[in-house]
Amino acid sequence: MKIRDIVKSMANTGITIFLTTQYLDEAEYLADRIAILHKGVIIANGTAIELKEKLPQGIIKLQFKNSFELKRAIDLLNDYLIHNGKEKYEVYIQTDGTAIQFADVLSRINHENIEIFKFAPKQPTLEDAFLTLIGDKKEEANHEG
Repeated sequence: MKIRDIVKSMANTGITIFLTTQYLDEAEYLADRIAILHKGVIIANGTAIELKEKLPQGIIKLQFKNSFELKRAIDLLNDYLIHNGKEKYEVYIQTDGTAIQFADVLSRINHENIEIFKFAPKQPTLEDAFLTLIGDKKEEANHEG
């Protein structure tokens, strides 16, 4: 039995467990309540669902054919919150969830003839909530190799 399964089964019996982790998927799996610390201060706490609900529901996942198109898009959309995606040449663009901002992102990219390989709306994750809450504006978008 894995440690995480032992912790989960102990918690299911009503035992209170205080766990610290940097792995947000682990926190979401194990914890009923999560506190997000940044620079030694709790900046948010609640269930994983409550923390994700603090985000606008307008995250757009964009994947480009190459690093050149990716960089062009990042430069063009620099007024939006941008995070690296999990796939090569992929980014997540955070909007306020309105059709106006969704259309704005696609219109800008289309106007500049930037070729999108894939695109889809994305459900917010606990990692998205963490990055938004700590105010991370941009990560380096180096998706080479």
